[in-house]
Order: sequence, then structure tokens, then C-alpha cells
Amino acid sequence: MPNLRRVLAAATLVIATGCAALMPGLFAKSAENPLSGQPVTWSRVAPGLPFEGEKACTLWPIEDSLNVTATDAKICVSGTIHKLVEPPFDGPEEMSLTVESDGSGKTGLGAGQAGDVVARPRKVGSCFNKSTGSDKNVWVADFSGCVPNKSVAGPPVLSKASTYLQVGDARWKFAGQAASAKKADGANPPAH
Repeated sequence: MPNLRRVLAAATLVIATGCAALMPGLFAKSAENPLSGQPVTWSRVAPGLPFEGEKACTLWPIEDSLNVTATDAKICVSGTIHKLVEPPFDGPEEMSLTVESDGSGKTGLGAGQAGDVVARPRKVGSCFNKSTGSDKNVWVADFSGCVPNKSVAGPPVLSKASTYLQVGDARWKFAGQAASAKKADGANPPAH
């Protein structure tokens, strides 16, 4: 019976993870659109850490964080992202974060993508997972760069009417931005 519980727990974890991947808005953070002048921020404990946490790793904390600012001309990203890799494999040569939003209202391949911010990761430590008896090397990429606020097709990716912004795994939703803009227009109907 204990094995059945483990199997059911593992299946539940796999299903929950799969559903979360299919519904990215589920874990979106509410924020003010960065075009308002305020940056948006995001952080999380790096994925793939051993259960033992700090005791299992040669460095701590291991947290991912991003800061995003935007203007009508560009979207800028700064922050750090970690990746845990098993030793027989070399770390990634580069890591990239895709910047996307729905501001242009256009659809089609690449319509909401502004581009990628790229960084070269470096090895900074390791973690040992007692439950599996395996080591993982910790790589970190320090991101600092901007992409034009334009889609492949040309229109802005992020606008004041955008409902979300996604940079890599980080996602922000802008509650009521478009609705409040429409409401404001409707609040002052033209005089006849």
C-alpha cells in the first residue's frame, strides 16, 4: 500500500505540473503595466533544488529574479536565472528569455514576440540530493539587456492595452488595463 501512495502522489504531481504548463496565466503575477513607468519584478526559488535545500548546496540562496522596465521603444530585462545540471552534462553555453505580450492585437506566428534577451551562464556551485544520491551543478546567467518593443510583423508587442507580459517563465497580468481604458473613453461620451 505505501508504494501505491507514492505512485498516486507522483501522478498527481505530474498532472499538476502538466496543467500548469498548459495554463501559464494560472501563475501570473498581477502587476501594473511597465509602460506606466513602474518596473515589474518577479522571483522564485530555482526549480530542481533538492528537498534538503540549503544543507544540500554549496551556495545559498538559489533564487531566480527578474526586473523589467519598458518604454514605447524598448523592453529591458535584468536579473539572474539558475539552472541545475547533472555533472556528466556540461552547462548551457547560453540561456535566453523570450519577451512576449499581446499589445499589438495581431495574431499569427511571432506576432506577440519582441525577441530574446541572451546571457552566458557560469558554474557557481553544486547541490547533492540525498534521496537520489546524485549531484547537480548550479549554473547562473546574469541577464541585462533590451529588445525593441516591436513584433516580427512591426507593431508594438507591449502597449497600454496589453493584458499580460511574459519574459521566460515570468508572467505578469495587467488586470483591467484594457477595460479601464475603454471605461474611461465611455465615461466622457462625445458631445452632440
